[in-house]
Amino acid sequence: MVEGMKDSEKSIVLIDGECNFCNDTAMFIIKYDGNDSFRFASQQSELGTDLLRNLGFVENSLSTVVLIKAGKVYTKTSALIEISKDLVGLPKVFVLLRIIPKEFRDFFYGIFSKYRYRLFGKKMDCAIPTLEVRRKFLS
Repeated sequence: MVEGMKDSEKSIVLIDGECNFCNDTAMFIIKYDGNDSFRFASQQSELGTDLLRNLGFVENSLSTVVLIKAGKVYTKTSALIEISKDLVGLPKVFVLLRIIPKEFRDFFYGIFSKYRYRLFGKKMDCAIPTLEVRRKFLS
């Protein structure tokens, strides 16, 4: 992504806004988003549910991260790999996950996703983000 892009040209990451791990992952992405490539929305927000519905997600998709990038939609490990392509520094190493077959990666993603609340908990209250972080969230 090119610096100075309009928000409408940025990739959108839809996360489970109640999941501690998901929120920490969003903060990790923000930290390494040196090109300001990403904007975020909670899947539970009005914008998030509208986007998911428009993308054809009929059921609740809180079990996966959803990336909308250049008109394409990525989920599960494919979303994580695509996100890591646009990060700076060491997180680019996650691109190497693509050498593992997608079905295998996504199988373990599904198991982790199923137990993430037990492992990391749910957010009971909203964190108060800095202005810099707030501008990256669409809703």
